[in-house]
Amino acid sequence: MQKRYQYCMSGMFAATDQNHYEINIPSPHTYETEEEAMADGAFGYRFVLLPGGKGPQVVIFEGSGFRLVCDGKENYIKDWVEGDIVGIYDFDEFTKAGGYIRLLNPELGDNVCIIEDSDFLDTDKTFADIFPNMEHLKLYYIDNLAYSIDEITEGDKYMAKTEETLIIEDVLYQNLFGSNPCLAREYGTKEVTVTLLKEKKVKEIVDFLSYNAKKDEFRCYEIKVSMADFKSKAAKTWIGNYNYLVIPRELYLKQSLYEWKEQIPYYVGIIVVNVERRSKWVAKRPTPMEVSAGMKFIC
Repeated sequence: MQKRYQYCMSGMFAATDQNHYEINIPSPHTYETEEEAMADGAFGYRFVLLPGGKGPQVVIFEGSGFRLVCDGKENYIKDWVEGDIVGIYDFDEFTKAGGYIRLLNPELGDNVCIIEDSDFLDTDKTFADIFPNMEHLKLYYIDNLAYSIDEITEGDKYMAKTEETLIIEDVLYQNLFGSNPCLAREYGTKEVTVTLLKEKKVKEIVDFLSYNAKKDEFRCYEIKVSMADFKSKAAKTWIGNYNYLVIPRELYLKQSLYEWKEQIPYYVGIIVVNVERRSKWVAKRPTPMEVSAGMKFIC
């Protein structure tokens, strides 16, 4: 079981849809040591629309730089990318590699000085959605703000299944409660036994269940941490108004988003959790469902 390390850049960009986004871009390379992975911190990133019909892509350059320019009238920063292209991601390749974007809440306006994690909204938009009317071969700026070094394991998982599940549950808790539980919009708990009122009473377990009392909405989360777990015959309890499959990043990368969609009901969303960074993103949004009288459940 061999551990590898991967540099992941976290930045911001302004899209042609007039919104601002956070983007997290994994390096196309992995390394034997964290020190080697840190060398990818020199990379520069741009969006570009290249010939070939694949739509907007993220292009990763070997280097980048900037300098302060004083022209006598005003001062400004000139930035550039340089060197060879070391990687290109279209949207499908980007998401399969574990990359994701989040929308900066448009309601914040243009005068935001300090941005917090809660200011971002999950989005299922593609690069084509956020870059309408993109000019061919023009480089669109991505601001490189932060980074992480992620540990990747080739072969078997390096983290015990039970520990991984606990972290995923904690990420779901934090999504509901944030830093102040008193301000939570909905409340949740894990491993809820429910009785389904169908033709006969059937008891099943929801891995994680949340409830929004104001909207009278239930959200059901089915947590799977391995492909064997996902493909087992155990019941998947998706009976809420919104339903999700929740999987770790390493499992998500084993197949394409299209393949994941083909293996779950159309109304089920997909949440991907980066266990090392304790963060998540929505790879597929759920379709709202009515909880009919025949499917009401009792906890």
